[in-house]
Amino acid sequence: SLMTDPATTLCPSCAAPLAAPYCAACGQRAPRSADFTLKSFVKQLWEEVSGSDSRLWQTLLGLFRPGVLTNAYLQYRWRQYLPPLRLYLMMSALFFLLAWGAYFEMQAQGMRSAPAELKALFADPGTLERISQWTASFRFIGVLALGVLVALLHWRKRLPIGRHLVFATHYYCADYAIYLLGTPFLYLAPAEAYMRVSQGVTFGGIAWLAWWAVLADRRVYGGGWAGNVLRGLVILGADMMISVLAGQFALVAVFLTRG
Repeated sequence: SLMTDPATTLCPSCAAPLAAPYCAACGQRAPRSADFTLKSFVKQLWEEVSGSDSRLWQTLLGLFRPGVLTNAYLQYRWRQYLPPLRLYLMMSALFFLLAWGAYFEMQAQGMRSAPAELKALFADPGTLERISQWTASFRFIGVLALGVLVALLHWRKRLPIGRHLVFATHYYCADYAIYLLGTPFLYLAPAEAYMRVSQGVTFGGIAWLAWWAVLADRRVYGGGWAGNVLRGLVILGADMMISVLAGQFALVAVFLTRG
């Protein structure tokens, strides 16, 4: 049965005696008889998405404030925002679920204008789907490569590599967030204007990311504006190169694994 007397019950998580509404050992709330009612479920859902104690919306807004999330994490303010890796998993899942198809279609159109011997391959929907899956997989590795690059750009500071990986993780989260905002324009664009719209979304996203990288570098690492601009553009260029390489590696993987 559900707990009715906290003073005589053990914590379900750590087995420590419960003498208060929250466990003194691990912090878990004591069970209540109404924990699994519909009202309780709806209340928890509302608190997660809109409650004052929720970090979700603060974190999402923080993505559009370059360097804010990174500085907060590096300054041990861990309860203020979602952890970097959890945020990355959430943003990448949203991007590949809601937006990847639209952006991959832009790449697929370019693939169909390849040399004649490759056109048949790119025209096959099944092959395109495999290329898309491989590309998405290789992009996951990009955050590690970008973290190493950021460490090299700031090698004089002799900072632990983990600090640079936090920066790279937040950069990729911002990347996903920015292009998620552009996705509706791709889905709603009329066929005759699709290429113009896709180019506008692409270049708009690049400009936004360039601004983000420069400002985030300044806020997290300091230094003069000239160095910030240079490093921000290098980071952006590396991101674009990683995206291109992910597509190339995906093609190689498809060729090597085709039956």
